[in-house]
Amino acid sequence: MRRTQRTTIKDVGRRAGVSVGTVSKALNGTGAVSELTARRVIEAAHDLGYSPNKAAQGLVGGRSFQVGYGLPQLGAWGNPTLNAFLHAMVLAASGHGLEITLFAGNEADTSTYEELIRRGAVDGFVLSDTDYEDPRVDYLLEQSQPFVTFGRTARSERHFWVDVDGAAGTRDATDHVIARGHRRVAVIAWPEGSETGDLRVEGVESALAEHGLEPPLIVRTSSGIEPGRRAMAEILDGHPGHTAVITVQDDLAIGAAVEAKARRVDVGSEVVVVGFDDIPSASIVEPALTTVRQPFERIGTVMVGMLAEALTGAHQPRGELLTPELVVRASTGGKE
Repeated sequence: MRRTQRTTIKDVGRRAGVSVGTVSKALNGTGAVSELTARRVIEAAHDLGYSPNKAAQGLVGGRSFQVGYGLPQLGAWGNPTLNAFLHAMVLAASGHGLEITLFAGNEADTSTYEELIRRGAVDGFVLSDTDYEDPRVDYLLEQSQPFVTFGRTARSERHFWVDVDGAAGTRDATDHVIARGHRRVAVIAWPEGSETGDLRVEGVESALAEHGLEPPLIVRTSSGIEPGRRAMAEILDGHPGHTAVITVQDDLAIGAAVEAKARRVDVGSEVVVVGFDDIPSASIVEPALTTVRQPFERIGTVMVGMLAEALTGAHQPRGELLTPELVVRASTGGKE
């Protein structure tokens, strides 16, 4: 029986049109390789099904070539959103000669992280659902363990991070409703102290100030559809002149729209509603929700690339702020 020939690093180099040394640098995140060249090498490696001999490399370097990722709590993300994020991470990891190890995550518990480090099961971690004062961040810094976070923390200058510019997203949303003729804006927000939520509120405030309009009415509540309904009831009962409602989360926006409809207030003309995140249900609720979309595939790709940098030990921690996209739908009067 004829043995199938294993793809080698030379094959990848020929496909990408670069040297073996450049392939090695691109896949391991070491040395000066342009982003365009690195992408070409990663795509060639993926097309050819190339993966380094990890067993041999591990014996020499004491590495597992595994990246740990604690899955968010059930229901915290919509399935398509989480799937897109995971798919992007897996593809990016493969391009860097790494694999993703999934485990049940708990933002307040470091015990699983401790066990994985003790067993040498992973080389580093990707963290999502991070709090500003996240115990996992403090623990991993104490252990000198490479990691990257989705979201900024109180220790951001000491670790790699990727975040979405929430303030830019809500500025765009505010500019959009102003262009629709709305001058008094309400915000349904989380309690003060949420770094993510506070930045989204700041985006609305700055946009209104730039247009010379009064500051927003801010109604603070917890996450979810029912809190969104209650907040919208407060706005409609006590502040009926506020005809634009921008929220920090899609579930809050959906709840706000449900409450308005229950009172026979037309969503899209009499009052407009904007969400944030573009969860799967945002496009199928009635009316379809205008929202700020986070680039989850790009987030997953960039995070793994940063962790590959961190694993070399030759790069200083840095962050990257990604720009979200405003998706206009019927809840603000339809597409422009």
